[in-house]
Amino acid sequence: MGDRLLSRRAFLAGSAALSAAFALGLTGCGKTEPQDTRSFGGGTITASFATTADSFHPCTATAPLARSGNLHVLEPLYESNPTSYEVFPALADGFPHFQDDGTCTIRIRDDARFSTGAAVTAADVVESYERFATLNPTLAQHLDFIADIQATDDQRISITLARPFTFVEERLQMVKVFPADQSYEEANASPVGSGPWRYASFENKKLIFLPNDSYNGPHTVLDNEMDWSIIPDDVNRVRTQNDGWTMAMQDVPGDSTVQLNNAGMDVDITQGFDAPFFAFRTDAGPFVDARVRQAVFYSIDTNELVDMALAGRASVPTCFLPVNHPDNDHTDTFYYYDPSRAKELLSDAGVSQVSFTLDCANDAVLSSIVPQIKANLEATGLFQVTLRQRDAQDLYNDVDAGDSGVVAILDRQDPLAYASDACFIMEWWYKDPRWMGKRTGWSSTDEYGQLQDLLDAAEAGEGDDRHAAILDCMNLIADQAVIYPLLHLQSATAFNRAKIDGGVAMGGDELYLLDAATVVQEDE
Repeated sequence: MGDRLLSRRAFLAGSAALSAAFALGLTGCGKTEPQDTRSFGGGTITASFATTADSFHPCTATAPLARSGNLHVLEPLYESNPTSYEVFPALADGFPHFQDDGTCTIRIRDDARFSTGAAVTAADVVESYERFATLNPTLAQHLDFIADIQATDDQRISITLARPFTFVEERLQMVKVFPADQSYEEANASPVGSGPWRYASFENKKLIFLPNDSYNGPHTVLDNEMDWSIIPDDVNRVRTQNDGWTMAMQDVPGDSTVQLNNAGMDVDITQGFDAPFFAFRTDAGPFVDARVRQAVFYSIDTNELVDMALAGRASVPTCFLPVNHPDNDHTDTFYYYDPSRAKELLSDAGVSQVSFTLDCANDAVLSSIVPQIKANLEATGLFQVTLRQRDAQDLYNDVDAGDSGVVAILDRQDPLAYASDACFIMEWWYKDPRWMGKRTGWSSTDEYGQLQDLLDAAEAGEGDDRHAAILDCMNLIADQAVIYPLLHLQSATAFNRAKIDGGVAMGGDELYLLDAATVVQEDE
């Protein structure tokens, strides 16, 4: 991975060399720098996970455990840095080579092999793409820039572009490559990949990985095994980490940070997109006027939500994207707590008070913030809110079946789990016919057509022109407030740095231990 994720052990290796050089030059002063004599690897990386998974299929897995496991086992052609979102080749041996005829060629790295020892071929890549398109049409719609994909030989893939498109590498992260001859049932239970680890077993609430001895890609594996224990109970998961039985812990509860710090653990906090968001019906009901939708956001004290309900683990959006995304920028419309502004907007819309039902997905984070949201809205005197909380799938089944009584939805989703470019994150909702159709009714508006043109321009642009087009998209989305994040959540991962080197907190529910290694102390 080069210098994208410089590990502590790489830093120490450089520091040791510098220390030796200084020692030679400063012996007259009687001082030498202490040498770090730790060693790395040769053991078992242990971690705990809060939730389990029923399916690990590379095309359809959505549970955080399965996504995290597949991140270590399977390779797409391109990956991205989990914190900076910088894209780099994974299974590919370099970036796409574009031709003037609207095609691009991607070459698989030399001697890439699955953990079975079989060579990874271009035919495997094409078959993985085709299965993805068939099994996951919701995500595959974001690959519509591909008009055709072919294997030109065992190592080369040729992609014909349907339109000018400059996010090819970012989008291809979605397609994880597995053997063309692996059946659906086999891939669902234990997919085979070309990544640094392979699945060994999953039983008794423990997911066990072993190294892929055939791996020759950009990551490093120094250990003999990796074990993830599934511990849903927060108290038990914290105790297991606190007592040193695990080296890393996914999903640290907000009230456990001090306890873990006192036990010598590092709790790494990372900003992600993971967003509680509002979605409004715009073709009928109280939210037809954008000013009424905007008034909802100005009526909620988001800073208090962050401090009181979320233990500080969220940020208030300055635009559609999280603050650490490369394309983050301040939009012209910026939401903050201002009840007087909300009252002014409703007055301009010719409305004195809005009564509505807020359909809230059944989610722990949403349950922690929705009481204050209701209280804030009603405290303005501008809104009367009836809460209706239920399973998200039941909610969307009703809406998609034509339930016009749903006018405002509060839910939580994280598209960054699948691809990292700004346009994809916006298109997750604003190019999905379900969201733009029956769920919001916005696809028939002039503004919807304007946004699609702006998204096309952003996807075709490069450099400053592309960023400017992305900002145009975000300005329109912020102004219309059809679907908009209320907050961007942060995630917390605990590490016992005396026992594990590397590993980073991801901005979501996933666990990232690529390039991590166990630490052996000098006196062990």
